[in-house]
Amino acid sequence: MSCKDGKASFTCTCKPGWQGEKCEFDINECKDPSNINGGCSQICDNTPGSYHCSCKSGFVMLSNKKDCKDVDECSLKPSICGTAVCKNIPGDFECECPEGYRYNLKSKSCEDIDECSENMCAQLCVNYPGGYTCYCDGKKGFKLAQDQKSCEVVSVCLPLNLNTKYELLYLAEQFAGVVLYLKFRLPEISRFSAEFDFRTYDSEGVILYAESIDHSAWLLIALRGGKIEVQLKNEHTSKITTGGDVINNGLWNMVSVEELEHSISIKIAKEAVMDINKPGPLFKPENGLLETKVYFAGFPRKVESELIKP
Repeated sequence: MSCKDGKASFTCTCKPGWQGEKCEFDINECKDPSNINGGCSQICDNTPGSYHCSCKSGFVMLSNKKDCKDVDECSLKPSICGTAVCKNIPGDFECECPEGYRYNLKSKSCEDIDECSENMCAQLCVNYPGGYTCYCDGKKGFKLAQDQKSCEVVSVCLPLNLNTKYELLYLAEQFAGVVLYLKFRLPEISRFSAEFDFRTYDSEGVILYAESIDHSAWLLIALRGGKIEVQLKNEHTSKITTGGDVINNGLWNMVSVEELEHSISIKIAKEAVMDINKPGPLFKPENGLLETKVYFAGFPRKVESELIKP
């Protein structure tokens, strides 16, 4: 500062950054209302007689000494996240992993999250890389609920408001005996067709058995080694075949059987897995009507001896 002598007084001229009668007070440029934050884009640091601008972590100062620019750590250090994906964000970066994985800061890698250890499922939980699947014990009458986590009881009652004429007989809840028996009388021109959902962990067992009234013709859909096996026998032919993927995985599988003009088509989840040639109709009509008995999950009588040996 400089001092100018006057009559019985003096006047002090302060250097920039100071104020007061004797220039004893520092001016806080960072709080100057006419120059908000000292003109700094981020941090304004007041110092005795002056001030300077600084940047937050992850930013660098530009040449004007006031504005800050974000540092793109992902571009500067491409391997900063290891095997994970680096995502730049203002002032920082993040290491991202695919769904079902968690980032390990020490190893710089994505590690599988064991969701099963977090009790995600009501009953059985199977963890696999990047995800998990819940299962319910179908043998005890449970199925997976819509939330894919909890289990709900499988209803053993069937709706009675169906328009189709049928006879029902509920006997058991296992492959040891007949679970459901259906009897149809259809016009002569009808061809056999059935579609249903089922789930099991068993590798062997009867899924569907259909036969004519006189037992001379029959169709068997069963499991052998976890795969679909089809047997058919009538006055024209006798065949057995096995194919498709293993489906005794406890998951719901849609199976459809359709008699076409010259073949029988077997589909799983709407995908054809077998197409069996047949020279004539599967079941022979009697008196202008096609009467067929259909059994699910069991045989109506001791017919094992009549089956075709694989």
